Amino acid sequence: MRRRVSYFILKVRNLSATDEVRRMIEARFDDLAVTRSGEPSRQDEIIGLYRSLGRFLGIFAVLVGGLGMMNTMLMSVFEQTREIGVLRALGWRRRRVPGLILSEALIIAALGGVLGIGMGVGLIALSRASPAVANMLPAHIPPALFVQGMATALLLGAVGGAYPA
Repeated sequence: MRRRVSYFILKVRNLSATDEVRRMIEARFDDLAVTRSGEPSRQDEIIGLYRSLGRFLGIFAVLVGGLGMMNTMLMSVFEQTREIGVLRALGWRRRRVPGLILSEALIIAALGGVLGIGMGVGLIALSRASPAVANMLPAHIPPALFVQGMATALLLGAVGGAYPA
């Protein structure tokens, strides 16, 4: 496999010579992009665009997940109307039924959260096999991210189950 250099850092002793050094590098390597430290590059703009797109898709996914959870729980309640009626006839109090529905929503959300975290870890491991992607992903994923994902799943379950309950 041929080795390649993605980027290198050059430190200039005399800051007034920066422009001259830049011209020399650009003359020698015409396909090389030369940027100064602190100078926004096109790559920074693209990375910013991808981050914004990622945030938008994340918010969209949470909204779709919440609506999906609410729809699932509404259908579950409509399908279990008879069973809920039987439970009420057997002496269940009115406030106990919403607790049952909310419990079901939280169990489904917890299972979905665990499944989502597992799939995310698997996809990250798979994408790290690609050298181009491996350099862009962090080497360590903080445990707080897993907690945040699970908390989001449970929050969606609670919100999605509260309306039908």
